[in-house]
Amino acid sequence: MPFDPQNNAVSYLKFVTILAPDNGQGWWWFFGQTPTDVGNLLTQNNAMPTQLAPYWDTDGSFKLSVLMQPDNGRGWWWFWGQTPADVSNLLSQNNAMPVQLTPYWDSDGSFKLVVIMTPDNGQPWWWFWGLDIDSTFQEINAAGNQIPVQTLSYLGC
Repeated sequence: MPFDPQNNAVSYLKFVTILAPDNGQGWWWFFGQTPTDVGNLLTQNNAMPTQLAPYWDTDGSFKLSVLMQPDNGRGWWWFWGQTPADVSNLLSQNNAMPVQLTPYWDSDGSFKLVVIMTPDNGQPWWWFWGLDIDSTFQEINAAGNQIPVQTLSYLGC
């Protein structure tokens, strides 16, 4: 739903936001959207997702907030409700690389991911999940600082 400061029904949502100068290409953001809604908004706006944040709404339904920009024509995919194995398969099937992975716990208590991916650009990349701090440190250092960490998410206990 579009933001309405007069509507206090969504005051429970809290966001962390970074604002930066617009590069002139335009952008949109929405919250309280089902995955179907997100797909429809992407189509209506001829847009591509740049960030997806999953959450469980107060009525128990799965929702997403989405940041999108005009489609750049280079290709992209997005998926939700994926296990890590599913994500690996989707990356392989699409010859893609992840640009965003957001973890969440599904209603049945299982670990799931929302993923945005783009065609693989041929540069090296890796993704890991479920590693403890020592293993994460080892994997990051194994890259020899050749590849910087792009995102790091805490998965909870």
